[in-house]
Amino acid sequence: MKKILVIKLRGIGDAVLALPAIKALKQSHAQAQVTAIMPPPALQVLEHSPDVNRRVAWKRGREIPIGLGLRGERFDCLVNFHASPRSAFLGYLSGARRRVIHDHSGRPWFGSVRVSDATVRKSAIERDLDAVRALKLPVLFTSRPEITLEGGEKEWARQFLEKNGVKAKAPVTVAIGASNPSKRWPEDRFGHMCKRISERGTPVILLTQQTERILLPRFFAECPQERILHLQDFPLRKVMALLWASRFYIGNDSGIKHLACALGTPTLTLFGPEDVEEWHPYRREDGHEVIQKNVACRGRGCGLVACEPLTCLREITVKEVMEKAQTMLASIPRADESP
Repeated sequence: MKKILVIKLRGIGDAVLALPAIKALKQSHAQAQVTAIMPPPALQVLEHSPDVNRRVAWKRGREIPIGLGLRGERFDCLVNFHASPRSAFLGYLSGARRRVIHDHSGRPWFGSVRVSDATVRKSAIERDLDAVRALKLPVLFTSRPEITLEGGEKEWARQFLEKNGVKAKAPVTVAIGASNPSKRWPEDRFGHMCKRISERGTPVILLTQQTERILLPRFFAECPQERILHLQDFPLRKVMALLWASRFYIGNDSGIKHLACALGTPTLTLFGPEDVEEWHPYRREDGHEVIQKNVACRGRGCGLVACEPLTCLREITVKEVMEKAQTMLASIPRADESP
């Protein structure tokens, strides 16, 4: 194959989880030109990736002009990792000769290549790799996702932290947001935790977006703002650089968590209703731990966007998170101990 088109019209975390599958495609066809269509934020995950030659931004409602605009490329193959009617139609319009349309409900839509076990619940990374296997291509490795940062991005992070009185590989970085309210540990508990971490002499960075400003009053009621470095609406590539320069990350199951994992930063994820096996395909041996309560209402993932009791997350205490974080931090070298 000379030209491969990949599509995943999902969020930042989903783009991270697709990286091993994209790498597998490139390893099987090293000379192929790989084009990726994703939403603009997700495309930033692929910047500087050696496995992607061209990035095309998707905008809702623009499927027809985007698809028809790609038709002249004469793609040999299309792989749609997480199909919906919208993305399946976009793939069909591209005119690719072979089309893997991986709809997790098992519907083939406009596909010409069948994905085995499409409805089986499994790790999100393995699910994307199934789309590669459907093409009878070998998956030659088992690997965590890896994000490529340029030297200039790493140097920016070092200098930025230094200007704020923090050494690289010293801070604990925290994000309190998530895609759904049901996935958010209470923000006042995050605040209490951050205050206690900072009181022990470890610098704390708080990452938030403008859309999360409603969460901040309860956070800062527990943690005075002068105790932490609060960064709001930072450009995503700079967020990635700061995650790389962090000693440790604590947060909800979110896109930021997946970025930290793909950048090699140890993580502690507080899980609510989602299925850990599906959405946390990272190894404890690589420094990635979770806390999740086995509540009866969750099952393998209740799927609720909002939940008033929020039992699964409210049963996680600050004391429990602090104990786990301190145990993990004890095994991670401090900035002044790093070689």
